[in-house]
Amino acid sequence: MRFFYLVLAVFISGCSGVAEKVEKIEEPRLIFLTEGIVGGISSPIVRQGVIFYQDALGKCQVWTRKLKEAPFQYSYYVSDYSLSQFKQLLSKLDAVKNLPLENPVGGEDIYELDTSLGVFSDQWRWMNQAPGGCVHMNSKTLPSWWQKRRFKEAVHLVKNELEILNLKETGKESYEEAFRKALKITDNYRIENK
Repeated sequence: MRFFYLVLAVFISGCSGVAEKVEKIEEPRLIFLTEGIVGGISSPIVRQGVIFYQDALGKCQVWTRKLKEAPFQYSYYVSDYSLSQFKQLLSKLDAVKNLPLENPVGGEDIYELDTSLGVFSDQWRWMNQAPGGCVHMNSKTLPSWWQKRRFKEAVHLVKNELEILNLKETGKESYEEAFRKALKITDNYRIENK
């Protein structure tokens, strides 16, 4: 039986070729980044969406969509990602969990970056949001300048991680399947934190 898990670990580790201990988790882990979240009279135009996803068997992948020059036309990419890389990124993003969130949820882009970051691990979950349309509400909680800086550093950390990956072009369907999985996790979070 141990041999089966070792073979499975090599398979899951993807292109790295290094066997990693298989870690079964109850719920998938997720890190996502969306640039272009603030709307106005019309809906926001998402410039980039990034999804780092670990399923319950430990397999990790990264999907992204990037806006082309024409509005609402995107290029889609995917990359394998090792479990150890995923854990390192989660660890580096640990400081985010202590940052304030907008109140009411989605009422104001309190970090003023037109960017949403979500981190969903086994131990903690955190996600900032912004108004996607005409309704803007002043937040009762606002971050200090150093909290804004910490958020900006976290955003850059995720974007830098994306830059070092070997992204391969993929179809829209592949990204949308990953997006639906991520949406299920974030929707549960939104319902719990209303």
